[in-house]
Formats: sequence, structure tokens, C-alpha cells
Amino acid sequence: VVLVSAANVAAGAEQLSSRLQREIDAAKMIAKPGVALEDWGKRQLADSIDLKALLEFGRKLDANVRIDAPQAGGDDAKRFKRKYVDEKEIVVLRKAHPDLKTSRWHVSALMEDFSGERFNLDDKYDATLQLRDFVEYMAHNRDDDPLMIFDCDFAERKGGGNDSPKPKPQTKTEAKATITTTTTTTPEKNTESRTETGTQSSTGTQSLADYQRPCCFDSSLFEVSEFRPPWRWLIVAPERSGTELHVDPLGTSAWNTLLSGRKLWAVLPKDTSRFDLPKQTDMFASLWFLEVGMETAGYPPDHRPLFIVQEEGETVFVPAGRHHVVMNLSHTVAITENFAAESHFDEVWRITFRKEPEFCRTWYLCMLSKRPQLARRARSLCSEKECSVIDEWEVSSRADRIRLSVSSEREADEGRGAGDYDDLDDEFSEDSGFHLL
Repeated sequence: VVLVSAANVAAGAEQLSSRLQREIDAAKMIAKPGVALEDWGKRQLADSIDLKALLEFGRKLDANVRIDAPQAGGDDAKRFKRKYVDEKEIVVLRKAHPDLKTSRWHVSALMEDFSGERFNLDDKYDATLQLRDFVEYMAHNRDDDPLMIFDCDFAERKGGGNDSPKPKPQTKTEAKATITTTTTTTPEKNTESRTETGTQSSTGTQSLADYQRPCCFDSSLFEVSEFRPPWRWLIVAPERSGTELHVDPLGTSAWNTLLSGRKLWAVLPKDTSRFDLPKQTDMFASLWFLEVGMETAGYPPDHRPLFIVQEEGETVFVPAGRHHVVMNLSHTVAITENFAAESHFDEVWRITFRKEPEFCRTWYLCMLSKRPQLARRARSLCSEKECSVIDEWEVSSRADRIRLSVSSEREADEGRGAGDYDDLDDEFSEDSGFHLL
């Protein structure tokens, strides 16, 4: 990919074709319906923001919480989980993905195989661009808070640089073509072993889901359910873009591996409440760092955010419940996953029951058969009123199974010929209580 020169970039969106400008405008209206198209660049941050100054600021205050990723299967991995996952501590891992070749994930390399594929923008299914068009947007845009590829369906992308239409997205689930999950169930505990291997599409292109999860992170509690909310994303982002101050959903933790470029993180202290942030959550990332982040440099260390300059190949772990904001100091490519840690089950259950009741029903019913101990724990956390809701779930589930069984038997009967019933007369006599009609 040959990006335009600095002189051409200054010309901004005027260099985009009318066709591409229309697509970008449509995506913007879907991604941020409350922002008028003419307001996307009204602060003129593309001209005024000093990314080098922000980089120097981040490096000066960098928390330096880097460690080498623990090896699989050893005591180091167990100690890591206790210290960081269970206790909700921020950490940056080096060498967490020995299987990944970061050069393969650079924009130029992605363009070789996926230039014609459409990717979701800002985690919106209806806002999409072909990768080659998005790369052109990255090079020319003058937006204060640019669009990003933020795609939870990236594992479905076929590659080959084709112009095939985007596949219909699945709802609250993830394609598992490259993931084999083996489940062994005992009366008290269900153990899952998960193997992720690289596969190739029909075009010969290796799947974007060919990476392995870092060994120091457990599988998600949500994997018990066949269907679950989106949980992993590919992020391709222009400089100045980012994610606003937020907490990851449903009590989940997250890891983010940077494959290309440089990011600036700010993670707020543990005791920060959303009630302490009446205005900050409405700021996009670059504005937050300019108006809030840089002013905190003079705060006492215990009361200011924890800053991290994430470099290529590093993995940032963000524990559940920690407010954080991320800005891209350059064009970047990253992969990230959210997971519900078993040690945080109580918190995850309470939040999910309240915010995602439809998914929570599916999750609970799967726990009944696969993780009965967790199902009992979930019920013990509920009030009397909430337990009555769970009772309704179980009753309706049994009714659904009965209807499915009757429907299956009826379909089987319709497929039988009259002679197929002759052998049943001998099996069921009148004395047995079964009468053939």
C-alpha cells in the first residue's frame, strides 16, 4: 500500500472520489447519528493536535508495568492469574503471542489478501467499507475523531482480495470455523480445552483467526453458551482515533495486542466511579487526552490515571471494572478479546442478569447441563424475585424440549410407511399400556 504524501494528505477529503465520500458519509451517520457530517472536523484537531507531544507526555508518565508473559502450564501462569486477573491489576505483557508474525498484520500485508473485503466500522454491522477504501480514508481524513475498523466478525473474512458481498452477520455469536472446543462434563465441574489453529480459506489465504489466546488468560465463562455477545475484534485505526472513556461490558476483562503502530492508554484508579465522570465519558479519546489527561500530570500518583505507551508486539491487560481510554498515536492494527474470568463469576452474573436477560437465560440453561455447580451458585446470588424468573426459564425450557420432541416424532411418523409399524405390534401389547392408533 502506498499512502499519499504529507502534501496530499493536507488536501484532505477533497481527494476522495465522490463514490467513496458517499460511502464514508453513510457510515458516519450510522456510527455516530448524533454528529452532523459538517461537525466531524469542526475542532480542526488534524491541524492542531501534537501527536509527538502526546507521545513524550505518555513516555514521561509511563507506568512501566511490563513483564514477560508466563509460560504455559507452569506455576508462573497460576501466579499471574492470581496477581493480575483475580486482583484486577493492570499489566503489559511482552511475548504474549509467540505464534504471531506482526509483519503479517501490517496494513500493507492485510491489503494483499483482504483489500476487497468489507469490514465493520466502529462495531456497527451496517457501517462497512472495503479495506482498500478504508486505507484511502485513513490517509486523507481530517476528522477530529476518525472512524475505525472495529470488527467482531473478522474471522469470517475470506480474503483473496475479492469483491464478494459481505456475509450476513450472526447475532450474538461468533463463527467458530477455526476453533475446536472439547468439553468434558462431570457432576460438579466442566473443563474446557480450546485449540486454535490456523486455517486457510478457499482462496488459500490464512484465516485472520489463526492466532492463539495468550496462555495466561482462561477461557471465558460465556463459552459455556453456544451463543454469546461479541467478544473479539480486529481494530484498524487511523492516528487521532480512539475509544472514549469506558468500562468493558458485563464484568469482562480484556487483553489487547498491538500488531502495528503505537497507542496511548490511560487507565483510571480502581476506586473511580462513573459518578465521578459526568462529562468525561462524552469526550472522544483525543479530546480527553488534551483537556483532561495532560492536566493530571501534576496529580499525586495515587490519584492520576495510569498511562501506558503501547508499542508493537505488546499486550495490555485491562481488568474488569477499570475505566480506560485509548488513543492511536499512529495508524495501528490490533486484536482484542473480552473474557469473563471464573474468579469474577459473582460480578459477571449480577451484571449480565440485569443488562442482558435474554442472553443470561441461554447462558444459565447451558450451565445447568454443563456446569451445574455454577448454575447453583448463580441461583444463590439471586433475590426471591430473581429466582422466580429463573424458575420461569427452567419451566419454559422443559416445555420447549417437549415441543421439540413431539415435533421430531411427528416428522418421523410422517416419513414412515404403513408397513413400518408392523413390528411395533409385537413390541407393545395391550397390557403394556401403549395402544397404537
